[in-house]
Amino acid sequence: MKWSKYNYILNCKHGVFVYNSTTNSFLKISLPLLDTFKNMKEGNIKIDELDEDIKKILITHNILVSNDFDDKYLTKLKYTHSRSAFANSQLSLTIATTTNCNFRCPYCYEAGISHTKMDEETETAIIDYINSIKPRTLDITWYGGEPLMNFKTIERLTDKINELSYIENLKYDIITNGSLLTEKVRSYFVGKKLKNVQITIDGLEENHNRTRITKNGKSSYHIILNNLDKALEILPDCHFSVRVNIGLNNRDDYPLLYHKLRERYEAKTNFSIYFSFVEDYSMCGGASCLNSKDRIDFLRYLQNEHHIAEEVYPRRQQCLCIANTINNFVIAPNGDLYKCWNEIGRKDYIVGNIKNKKIITNYDLICDYSINYNKFNDPKCLECFLLPVCVGGCPSNRNSNLTRNTNLEICPYNFEHIDLALELMYERVLATTKKYLLKHAIQS
Repeated sequence: MKWSKYNYILNCKHGVFVYNSTTNSFLKISLPLLDTFKNMKEGNIKIDELDEDIKKILITHNILVSNDFDDKYLTKLKYTHSRSAFANSQLSLTIATTTNCNFRCPYCYEAGISHTKMDEETETAIIDYINSIKPRTLDITWYGGEPLMNFKTIERLTDKINELSYIENLKYDIITNGSLLTEKVRSYFVGKKLKNVQITIDGLEENHNRTRITKNGKSSYHIILNNLDKALEILPDCHFSVRVNIGLNNRDDYPLLYHKLRERYEAKTNFSIYFSFVEDYSMCGGASCLNSKDRIDFLRYLQNEHHIAEEVYPRRQQCLCIANTINNFVIAPNGDLYKCWNEIGRKDYIVGNIKNKKIITNYDLICDYSINYNKFNDPKCLECFLLPVCVGGCPSNRNSNLTRNTNLEICPYNFEHIDLALELMYERVLATTKKYLLKHAIQS
């Protein structure tokens, strides 16, 4: 047996731990045992010399593994990735009904893109393409710009798609700023299999109205909340999530908004709120992106000061970006096809057009996204102890760095601060365990 390459020794304020990413577990160890592990890693102590009880615990948590375990585990990860990437029973289409928007947010990655609106010729081509695939499962995400600025396209496509009898599982999602979620729109979606609506609110009223800026200068905070109030009532089977884009300027608002909205919608089981850090796509501008240390500090602040237990990384996850999967496309209003939401409107990222007979015209880029732009083709990732719990970074950023000589961030974990991230994860485990034990103690 051997010491797994997916182990990491963490020395923090809570003690000394061995963390293993294949089991996502922490084992607290004594300083003498730490010296033993170090000697074992360096080959100075044989594994057979370990106490049998300790050895059993280490084996249970994959800290000690068979000599071929790491290689076999990597092969299984690759297989799972490939199986998901090339599954063809499901079709997922992100349809940008328009690239126009009634907001002008400073961190928008679509800044500078010309405004176009989907026409009925493109809509017909989308239906023809779906008919050519005949998927059993179809997921549609309405996207923009602001997709509700071209509500006619949503109506026409929804009515036509709902008539396709071969689809066994059909659902619609929409990503909207919420300002146009009017009574007419809400009423239309009743019974239309709309499952998820994502609405962005960037903090309390003052900060929100500063970053979610309408083009006509109108404040949007109360308009969005009033629309959300009514949508939650009329669409009880649809889940509404409020996303808060976090930067330096509004991070202090999040816990206040979180508790405010949780209280406002306390009786609604179809409501949730979460945040996402504003990412730097070389256009962060006035949004003031948080660095790795700032992000960890913010997560700890939420957990310790406001009892908001957001998901902490690292975490076990093998989900794929839509860019890596073969049956996922982003469709621009003119019918151009992309593999990533962030690339819409950028000509050198086009992989085809829904109105072309061939559909796909750039197989090189399709193949790169499906096969090359992932963690299994990155030597740094293959040697990283966090490989089992990491999605591998942004495929679009990989594309840009390799083909356009950019220097966009790939690695989700800044190793300068990895000890802080693991320490926070351990604290999250402690908090969850204490909450579980308290709940069961009360029940018993």
